[in-house]
This record gives sequence, structure tokens and C-alpha cells, in this order.
Amino acid sequence: MMAVGGSNIDDSGEWNVVEKSVWNGQTGDYYFDASDDMMVMVRSSVRCDTFEMEFKNSDGTNLYSNDECTDDGSIAKG
Repeated sequence: MMAVGGSNIDDSGEWNVVEKSVWNGQTGDYYFDASDDMMVMVRSSVRCDTFEMEFKNSDGTNLYSNDECTDDGSIAKG
């Protein structure tokens, strides 16, 4: 998983995700101060039904809900 801050995205053309990342890893914590936009990217090899993420605000409320998944682990198309 990678977190990419909006100020790091120079253009809408081709850009290197790893080079522009402000955080990269399998597990861990990342503090985002909401002063800019953020994009979270997950490798296509990660099954939807095994991916977990918490995105909490200052009072501890989780603002993220997982996508609905199909039996094969892909994201259900709405």
C-alpha cells in the first residue's frame, strides 16, 4: 500500500508511484494532517477480501469502509 500526497503529484501524465510516495509498506501507521489531498494505492495482487485499512479522524472514528468483494477476492462492480 502507498499513500501519495497531492502536492507530490506534479501532473496527470505518467509518474513513478514509488518515487512520489510519502509512505510505502505492508503494515504500519501514517499520520496525514489533511492539509492536502491523498491517494491510497494498493497493488493489484492484493485480494479485496484480505485488505484492511483504518482511516481515523481525531476523535478515533474510522472514516473508511472496505469495498464489497466477490468470492474470487476482486472488488464487486457496483
